[in-house]
Amino acid sequence: MSTPDLRILVCCHKPSELVTGGVYTPIHCGRAVMQEVHKDGTLSMSERRWLLEHCIGDDTGDNISAKNRSYNELTAYYWAWKNYEKLGNPGYIGFTHYRRGFLPGASPKGGCIARFSTLSPELRALILDTERLDLGQYELYAPEHTQAYRLKVVNGRYDWTQRPPVPCRVVEKNPGNIGLQQTLDYVQAYYPCHSAHLRRYLRARRAFQWNMAIFHRDIFFDYATYLFDVLQYVEKQIDSRSFNTADRRFLAYLGEHLTGSFIFEMQHRVRTKFLPTFFVYKTQPGSAAAEKQSPPLANTPAAARRLLRFLQLKRSLTWGRRRIHYTKKITTLEGQMLLFQLNSSSL
Repeated sequence: MSTPDLRILVCCHKPSELVTGGVYTPIHCGRAVMQEVHKDGTLSMSERRWLLEHCIGDDTGDNISAKNRSYNELTAYYWAWKNYEKLGNPGYIGFTHYRRGFLPGASPKGGCIARFSTLSPELRALILDTERLDLGQYELYAPEHTQAYRLKVVNGRYDWTQRPPVPCRVVEKNPGNIGLQQTLDYVQAYYPCHSAHLRRYLRARRAFQWNMAIFHRDIFFDYATYLFDVLQYVEKQIDSRSFNTADRRFLAYLGEHLTGSFIFEMQHRVRTKFLPTFFVYKTQPGSAAAEKQSPPLANTPAAARRLLRFLQLKRSLTWGRRRIHYTKKITTLEGQMLLFQLNSSSL
């Protein structure tokens, strides 16, 4: 099976330095409400025009674009589910973000999170190397797991323990765990086949984050049917009209739990491949070109290695001994990328 049978939607809500071409298609999430305030503020007229020119929208056909402030990037999932033929009916469908995505061109041993300043040409090459996905040999592609919060039961209800000694982002932005108990109750009543896996996943020390995955078409339709049935039920149970901007995103956070638990369950049922991921700090359009003109932090391979050893030591001291191995995996891919950039440009 060839890569044209794959389509990956890059979800964005504001102008960003995007990966385009090949199998990647940027999609503007929340186009129907782009004049309203989002988590990063409001869009200017020029920013709206940029999004209209560079991205497809999630507001055509059957859609929930108007609910983006609660569902966030999941409005793109819903649009793809209900308008699949508009994408060309690909055999595989994937979802990434404007600042976070998969690195199919990198070795899985490189680590699960690689952090970069900008979306450089070298990084783009790793992202666009989708031939290494080996489509047809796997049915599900997911990000490598990260550390997670632990779940405990308090007075018969579910609640999250205090922040563990290692960094984690699974639920730190889910204020009060809004809708979590309703989600668990509904899944137990109507999806008993998923209920046990969801509860096990919420108690696990590892998580599959960020609502990112690449699905075989059949698996995606099963997943979307389950996901949006649960979320739409919870949405009807909770009055969110008085919520602030952060609390209004509770459905997106619940969706992240459901997506992670679905991957957690499917990895034992279908052929699954785990991919390293990247995170980009500077996402403004043109930031990669501006970064190329600025002086590098290290201008020789030896200096780069010294810098990475210093960063590794600093992180290890900050995060403790349990984080040392994970830190090495992160810095390994960063080091490979930095050295590659130096060798291809300044040396």
